[in-house]
Amino acid sequence: MAKNIMNTIEGKTLEQILGELKVVVDNHNKSDVASERVKLEVQAAKLKDDYNKTSKQTAYAECLEAENPMLTFIQKYKFPVVSLGTNKDTKNITVKTEDSNGVKLTEVFNLWDFVAWCEERNKQVTVALDWKSKAIKAKNALIAVIEADNNTGVYSIGEFKAALQTAFDSIVKVAGESGNNAVIAKSKQCRIIKNTAGRLDNRSFVAQFGSEKAWQKQVFAYLHLAIEGKEFTTIYGDGEENATTTEETKDETKK
Repeated sequence: MAKNIMNTIEGKTLEQILGELKVVVDNHNKSDVASERVKLEVQAAKLKDDYNKTSKQTAYAECLEAENPMLTFIQKYKFPVVSLGTNKDTKNITVKTEDSNGVKLTEVFNLWDFVAWCEERNKQVTVALDWKSKAIKAKNALIAVIEADNNTGVYSIGEFKAALQTAFDSIVKVAGESGNNAVIAKSKQCRIIKNTAGRLDNRSFVAQFGSEKAWQKQVFAYLHLAIEGKEFTTIYGDGEENATTTEETKDETKK
């Protein structure tokens, strides 16, 4: 079962790894020997990485056991992680499972990684096998829109929307009332995607659009919002007084 997933290297459960991590951190903070503290800090870092890896694989297994693995995966969106903090004065380390606001630490999944993990177990979780090529076509359509816009071209945002919808359809299918996919790429979302897709380097004066790493994060975020029936929160300017927060729309895709 998913809850019994073990770390493939150490053969330990999440609870065991976290327990060992806390012991190592405690021993580190009690030690007055510099060389021992360094050794224990290295051990703590490895245990932290082992915990996070096991946490991700456990979440993957839980999704794979669901009736609709891809839908469950996109809805889950994140998995719990731990991190290590260091006191700047004492150099003691702490195990963190929550941020300063008391919110549990999490990391966002990677869609590509999850599909590859499932394929290693001979499980197809996407609607179509060629979903990657469709995702690439959507990215290229986005770049074409931005490039045309920057050069006073006429490439339509609708073409990007259509390509993104095709990518959505190849990844996950949730039947709507008419039988079509209820996971919809909306025009408003596509415009926000277009307006936030770039990375600006103010040192080299380079603006980059459509890097593969960024696109993978963007596609997964867009899918999650589409399935949850939500939209991006947009902020104009610096202060909260200039924020525009969208209301959640009716979710037609939850099961």
